[in-house]
Amino acid sequence: MKIYVEAYEIIGEEASEGDFIRLDATEVGVDEALKDLKSILNPSKQYIIQIHFCSHDSQGSCTAMSEEEYLKAKEEALKNPLGG
Repeated sequence: MKIYVEAYEIIGEEASEGDFIRLDATEVGVDEALKDLKSILNPSKQYIIQIHFCSHDSQGSCTAMSEEEYLKAKEEALKNPLGG
């Protein structure tokens, strides 16, 4: 499975296409990739950031979660490391 962090620019209806940036987090980890992604985003634009779990290489499907969902899940995992 590949893991990507992605940023989609939030654009008005008059624009046809906004920025899309994808960084591979598979080797470096989501936290490091998020830090790298945020360092290259244009501060004058707004983005939706998501974590994309891609299983196409193994004939599976993809899932995604927002940055907020990821951070919340990470916080919960730290509070309950054994899932209980």
